[in-house]
Amino acid sequence: MAIDCYVIGDSIAVGISQARQECHAKAHIGWTSAHWNLTYLPQVASEHIRTLIISLGANDSAKVPTEAELRKLRSNVQADKVYWIGLALRRKPAQDKVIQRIAAEYGDVYIARPTTALSADRLHPTGIGYKALADKTR
Repeated sequence: MAIDCYVIGDSIAVGISQARQECHAKAHIGWTSAHWNLTYLPQVASEHIRTLIISLGANDSAKVPTEAELRKLRSNVQADKVYWIGLALRRKPAQDKVIQRIAAEYGDVYIARPTTALSADRLHPTGIGYKALADKTR
């Protein structure tokens, strides 16, 4: 049996999951792609998911091989529709290009992080911004 919706990843995924409460969520503030894969990939890889929303890579340091981790994730999940949430471009342009490339290779949807409706840290959306991101995944 397929799961209708899953939101996975970091703090952005936490915010999106609050706006899409009908979705299952495996999301934690500050998590790297490597940490997420180590903790949840075996469990999620065994599921068939109709809609998968991924927000990972923003917390990866130089010690985390972002591209390898995101490819590992994407090659192991089964989903009908996958949405990748882009990164704040001014912070991690190389990682954002990786996300765009992987999304394109799989025929997934890349959603750019909003540049308006941001909280005071200028990285995380406000409630309105999270709702707008969530609406793009419907």
